[in-house]
Amino acid sequence: MIRIRFDVDYAYPSRLKSFVYTALSIRTPSSDYLKNSKIIAKMINESAKEVKGYWFFTPYTIPDTELLNLLDPAKHEIALHVATHPHAELKKLEESTGRPVKYYTVHGTARLLARVIWKRKIWQSKAPIPPTYP
Repeated sequence: MIRIRFDVDYAYPSRLKSFVYTALSIRTPSSDYLKNSKIIAKMINESAKEVKGYWFFTPYTIPDTELLNLLDPAKHEIALHVATHPHAELKKLEESTGRPVKYYTVHGTARLLARVIWKRKIWQSKAPIPPTYP
């Protein structure tokens, strides 16, 4: 079994567009939305090898219906990439996907601009995780 982890940080193929849309909390229904993730999901689905993809979505990259349909639970696991508010983000991802989330990681960033974009406090390189977090 080949296991692959994907941190889905950018919603669009263009990093600049992703940064701007994340900073402004905009999500457009566009064919570019999560385009790269959809291509990779199709590759995993069509693979002759036994592959499992672990997809860590941020609150700014919640999968749309097209991507959800590609993420068959037998070959793909939906997980959370915590940006700022662990409990709210977990709830939003589970509600949006209709699937339980078993795994999470914490999105860290060393750059000041990225902290602003992710709506963190300037001194926070990563979101604090409460001890009661599942």
